[in-house]
Amino acid sequence: NRPGTAKAGLFGVSGGTVNNVGLTGGSVSGGADSVGGLVGWNSSTGSIGNSYNTGVVLGALDSTGGLVGSNDGSIGNSHATGNVTGGQWGAGGLVGGNNSTGVISGSYSTGNVIGAGSSGGFAGWNTGTITTSYATGNSTTSGCCGWFGGLVGDNVGNISDSYATGNSVANDRVGGLVGNHHGGTITNSYSTGTATAWWGASYAGGLTGGNPTGTGTVINSYWNVTTSGLAASGNAGDTGLTTAQMKAMANFTGWNIAGTGGAGATWRIYEGNTAPLLTGFLKPLTVTADPVNTIYNGNAYAGALVNPVYNPASPNFAQVLGSANAYGNATNAGTYAPALYSVQQGYDISFANGLLTIDPA
Repeated sequence: NRPGTAKAGLFGVSGGTVNNVGLTGGSVSGGADSVGGLVGWNSSTGSIGNSYNTGVVLGALDSTGGLVGSNDGSIGNSHATGNVTGGQWGAGGLVGGNNSTGVISGSYSTGNVIGAGSSGGFAGWNTGTITTSYATGNSTTSGCCGWFGGLVGDNVGNISDSYATGNSVANDRVGGLVGNHHGGTITNSYSTGTATAWWGASYAGGLTGGNPTGTGTVINSYWNVTTSGLAASGNAGDTGLTTAQMKAMANFTGWNIAGTGGAGATWRIYEGNTAPLLTGFLKPLTVTADPVNTIYNGNAYAGALVNPVYNPASPNFAQVLGSANAYGNATNAGTYAPALYSVQQGYDISFANGLLTIDPA
């Protein structure tokens, strides 16, 4: 902890390669700009991979992040899970600010974020690139300002194949995914959290905050109108879907998405059970079972898999869901694949055999 220092972290400044470094517990604090759990400032020549921080991070001024305070380089396959508190602008669960040369991919954050303004569950501001990443933490203003989002508070950069589930509360321009989307592009992304603007409902939006200060582009991106309770969003192209619609692959036109395991797509959806999940955070799991035959009786078939074998063996069954009613609501005559499903950080499930056949009466 360096309460009187800028560019504070395990490494204050990094312009080289940081790989496979993990920080567990504890806290990091800095007295000025660019405070991060692992790196205060990751310069344009800096590269961070396969690294994480689980501790809390406290910054006195701008650019406070769970992993990196200010990012001008690359961050990949990394995460932060601790809570973040920034003194002024640019607090984020993973990075405080992702600048124009910054590229973040395959990363996530789960901690809650408090900042004065321009703050988000994943990044406070983004003028660079964020892709294949997600955030689940809430973001809340410390009382002064606005521009808050579940993923990014202030965006003029590019966001693709990413999502946020946390709730955001601030004065103005508050969105489920991005608070103030006033430039750049959001593509193939979604949000499910609430957005509350103290200045009034017109400043809140399901996907992006209301009354943006400029014009950003939104392509094939959605917010959950059921869970957010919001019927409107800030930018043209923002599209609202119900919870049921968020669980149907047909609604994600233009996405690299698969409804079956092992497809190698960017996204995996378990039809009728989950919103899209990022495949990069799922482990492959193959389930083999005996086939089942029954005769149509007008009732949904209720039964588990017969003689299931899992590869790899002994998965985390808390992340393998639906096994008690393994074929969902299969009722009519026909052939049905098993309907097990999983969650983010769980499994990309493939099935070998195990088909249910319902013969006509």
